[in-house]
Amino acid sequence: MIAAETPLRISDKEAESATKGLTEDEIISQVFILFGAGYETSASLLRWAVYNICKDGDLQQRLFEEVKDVPEEYENLNVKKLPLLTAVLNECLRLFSPAILQFRYCEHDVVVNGIPFTKGSNIEVPIDYLHEAEEYWGVDALEFRPDRWIKYPELEKAPFFIPFGVGPRNCVGMRFANMQSRLGLMRIVKNFNMQFPDDFTDDVKKIRTVSFLAVPSKEIKVSFLPR
Repeated sequence: MIAAETPLRISDKEAESATKGLTEDEIISQVFILFGAGYETSASLLRWAVYNICKDGDLQQRLFEEVKDVPEEYENLNVKKLPLLTAVLNECLRLFSPAILQFRYCEHDVVVNGIPFTKGSNIEVPIDYLHEAEEYWGVDALEFRPDRWIKYPELEKAPFFIPFGVGPRNCVGMRFANMQSRLGLMRIVKNFNMQFPDDFTDDVKKIRTVSFLAVPSKEIKVSFLPR
């Protein structure tokens, strides 16, 4: 996730035309963020989705039944008709969030829930903690349970689910990443049956890289069998 509070410096000439829309540099920067920064995070999300689907044959069959007759074109895709696929991706975003921290800068003194924050404070919100806390998700907080999103759809807007941040300064590529991941996973499930090869031992753990991505502790081997 890109830190949104980084100041943008533009020339006087660009500033004069800012009211007319984005400058050329701003457009180039946004395209880079969407396609550059969004590639690795979306790939990581799909990797964890495939891994968890392989672990549950019933879940894989339910997903196939949901997507088998859905058009693959973006303009004809109705996300509301894909509740289970959306639930699987949300559960992956919860347990394997592409970001580990949410950063904010306090521009003025403020009190939140009785806790004072002074102007100039740097605030770090631990996303992994919020996404794994039993007080929010129950005793099965660390377990992969996509159906929780179907049973409690309001979780998607809960203040303790923030894989892309929250508020007006959340991740600029959120909608792009969500649609890209849905289309990608839908096509995978629709066209392939996935399973672990016989020589694969499932003892995978989640670890964080220096770039904070959630990556597996070992190589995940998956066989893709055309349907």
